[in-house]
Amino acid sequence: MGNLKINLSKQISLTYGLILFIVMFFTGILTTGGVYYLFFHQAERALDISINRTIETAPQIQSLDENFFNTIKLLPSVTLRVTNSTGKVILDSSPTLPETAEILKSARQKPPLFANPNYTLIETEKSFLYYKEISLKIGTETFNFHFLRMITFERQYIRHLLRILFAINLIGLFMAVIAGGIFIKQRLLNKIEENFNRQQQFILDASHEFKTPITIIHGYSDMLKSFGTADPELVAEAAEAIQNSSKNMQTLVENLLFLAHADQNNQPLNKVPVEIHSLLREVVESFKNPRLEFIGNEKIEIIGDAEALKKMFAAFIDNALIYSSKKVTVTIENSTVKIIDSGIGIAPENLNKIFDRFFRADKSRTKIDGKSLFGLGLPIAKWIADNHEIKIKIDSTIGAGSTFTLTFAR
Repeated sequence: MGNLKINLSKQISLTYGLILFIVMFFTGILTTGGVYYLFFHQAERALDISINRTIETAPQIQSLDENFFNTIKLLPSVTLRVTNSTGKVILDSSPTLPETAEILKSARQKPPLFANPNYTLIETEKSFLYYKEISLKIGTETFNFHFLRMITFERQYIRHLLRILFAINLIGLFMAVIAGGIFIKQRLLNKIEENFNRQQQFILDASHEFKTPITIIHGYSDMLKSFGTADPELVAEAAEAIQNSSKNMQTLVENLLFLAHADQNNQPLNKVPVEIHSLLREVVESFKNPRLEFIGNEKIEIIGDAEALKKMFAAFIDNALIYSSKKVTVTIENSTVKIIDSGIGIAPENLNKIFDRFFRADKSRTKIDGKSLFGLGLPIAKWIADNHEIKIKIDSTIGAGSTFTLTFAR
């Protein structure tokens, strides 16, 4: 019977690990594919606009001079080099670039899936750019117009994203295999279903949170595609939305990686003597919120990781400010720190859930001041508290507010 349980546990663990890996793998492919398409499409759009403007303006120009770039209204992200029939450079909006012939030596023969075959993709060790050449007649002479759009930053962003998603996949698979080993050793087969359902919900929640910023990025890219860049307000709105969504996605990935490392007892903590009063005051002042008040002068020194403790305090304070529109008070005395708010309070049935990942007491609040609320701050804060022997006590009344008491071991 014992061998049967072990074999069954191994099979369930490996099957679950494989499913988790496949789900996360395809989620990573879809995420990266969407971002890849967006960046390449933006580069193509910038080149198309600049080329069309040049073609439309060329018949009105009799000679080339330095005012040419102002006349055609070249987009800031696009570089243009004009050469005559002998290859001599007549005009150059970016003289620091290597010669065109030298650049073309690095042209890729097989461009990526999302690259436009009508453009040449140049890839060197330090740069990544789109290139296209056209010929136009100015006056009585024909000139070659070399258009280039740098996408080096976009390539670096995609590479970093791929590394992060690859790390998440490996960590997720590793977590599944380790979990199976624990089940085998402790004969916890009766909890497999419960943990499986929890992990499935975690994946669904994480996928949902990733879907929102990706949808925003895709929506604004479609808007730019439909209406172009002629409207500065639209471009500014789209750029801000895409930037905010990217930051929210980065925050979510960082928090997920933190919790993944924490689950594996692999989250590093650099513990040194830390003075809590000055550290807490620094965190409070960093919020720059007039509703936030700090009271107390007691000096408390512990052995801990200063950056992790800042993250913990910030999570509790941020939570209080989100769920309260009134004053939030932070006190320090008798080896305790209290975060007191007069907000909506926590229902008794939710007190044991507030440290669950992706849990939000008020599910209607998904965003505040442009920042998405993922429900990961308090789980991270609790892990930090547990690893610093800090006891957490919660007193809350619906409609009257909550008090989080953090007691330090002396």
